[in-house]
Formats: sequence, C-alpha cells, structure tokens
Amino acid sequence: MFSAKNLGSAGRFATRVEHLYGGSLTDNEVSASAYVNLQFNSNGSVTTSGGTSYVSTIGGTWHDAFPTGSDYDIKVDVVSGDIPTGDSLGSWISLGTNRQWQTSSSLPGSGSAVTQCSLTISIRKAASLLVVASNTYTMYARSTFA
Repeated sequence: MFSAKNLGSAGRFATRVEHLYGGSLTDNEVSASAYVNLQFNSNGSVTTSGGTSYVSTIGGTWHDAFPTGSDYDIKVDVVSGDIPTGDSLGSWISLGTNRQWQTSSSLPGSGSAVTQCSLTISIRKAASLLVVASNTYTMYARSTFA
C-alpha cells in the first residue's frame, strides 16, 4: 500500500497515499425507518452515519496526506441491489466537494422493509485519469415495525 520515491538531495519524498479499503454499512432498526449514509470528503476523509443501530466497517480515509480534492475524481457503480440516493452514479465526478450516497428503508405501517446495494467505488487522478484506488462497499438498511 505504501511506496516512496526520493525526489532529490532535499530528502523529500513523494508518497502514494490513496486507498480504498471497502467495507459495509448496516442499520437494523426496530422502527418505521432505517438508513445508512456514506460520504467521501474533499479533505481525504470518509464519514459514515446511520440510524441508532448502525454499524460501519469502513475506514476513515481515502487519502492520507490532506489532498486537494479537486485533483481527484470519484465514480460509484451499482453492482447489485437497490439504487442509492445522493450524488451521481456511473460517471466520474470531482472530489473538489464532498460526495455522499444513502440508502434507506421505511414503512407506512407494520411489517419489514429492506434496501441494500453493493457498490464499486473508484478514485482517479483528475489530470492523468489514472485510477489509483477501487474497492467494493455494501450498504444495508432494514426497518421492522409492529
């Protein structure tokens, strides 16, 4: 994951610090609604949120060195399942601003509802179009209400 290249006598190093670890977001609620939210931030961090029962296995960064977000693009492809709401799907968009996707389930009455999706998320350098990281993420929201 980590490589360094000497840039000269100044002892400075360039590092490749982009990464996507993949993971899952799950929310199992005993209520009328459940949701999970996945956000890639322009400062290199990844934030997740969800209902009161949500669990995340997703790492907290996509870049370790405080990048200029607009130097990168992100693309989210739905591999299977429901279509999440949020930013664009299936095309490259700039990470110059924070990008987020959400899946939720809700019930008008009693019963159970599930929404889930598997996503491939890729990050590339905007100037060279070189894909520097890609991995699979799963989002799952289940609400049960009696």
